Amino acid sequence: MKNMAIIKLTPSCKDYLWGGSRLRTDFGIKSDLDPLAEAWVLSCHPDGPSYLPDGTTLAEYLAAHPGCLGTDCDKFEQFPILTKFIDAKNNLSIQVHPSNEYALKKEHQYGKTEMWYVLDCLPGAYLYNIQCNGIGPGYIATPQTAPLREIQPDGSRHPFDQFIVAKTPAGRWGEAEDLGGPAVFLASEASDFVNGLILYVDGGILAYIGKQPQ
Repeated sequence: MKNMAIIKLTPSCKDYLWGGSRLRTDFGIKSDLDPLAEAWVLSCHPDGPSYLPDGTTLAEYLAAHPGCLGTDCDKFEQFPILTKFIDAKNNLSIQVHPSNEYALKKEHQYGKTEMWYVLDCLPGAYLYNIQCNGIGPGYIATPQTAPLREIQPDGSRHPFDQFIVAKTPAGRWGEAEDLGGPAVFLASEASDFVNGLILYVDGGILAYIGKQPQ
C-alpha cells in the first residue's frame, strides 16, 4: 500500500447576516469576513470549494488523482459530501433543499440531505419552534417516469400507466406543480401548529389502495 499524504484544506467562508465571529475566535478559521457565518471545510461545490495549500481546489485535485478516494466513490458523478462549520449567532435563514431531479434540472447540481451536530453553544442558547414535517409525493409525471406513460406500439397505454390512473381517485398522474402549494403551506405560518406530519400529495391513491407506512 502506498503512503498517503495528509492534505490540509483551506475552507471557503460565507458572511451571511446571521453569522457571528466564533468560527474565527474559537475554532481558528482564518477569514476577514464579518460576520463569519460558515466555513466549508470539505467541499467540491463550485460556490465554495476547499483549497489545497498550492491554491488547487479539492475538485481539481480529485480529477487529477482518480481513485484516490477508493472505489466506493466511483459511482458518484460529483463529490457527494459537503461539510460545514456554522456559527448561527442569530436566527438562520430558511433552508429549502430540492430533490435531485429538480436540482439537476434547475441548478445542474444534485440536491442534498443534511445532518447537524452541535459542537458547542453559548449559555442560554436553545433550539426553538422546531417543526418536522414532510411531503409524500405520489406518482408524479417526470422524465424518470416518462417510459411508464408512453403509448405502446399497439396504441394502448402502458399497463402501469393504466393501473396508476385507474387507482388514483384524481384520475391522473401528479405534476411537479402539485407539490408547490403543500410546500408553501408547510413553510408558512398557516402550518405553525402542524408537527410530525407526512402530507401525502398523491391524488388519493394511498387511501384507495393501501395503508400509510408504519
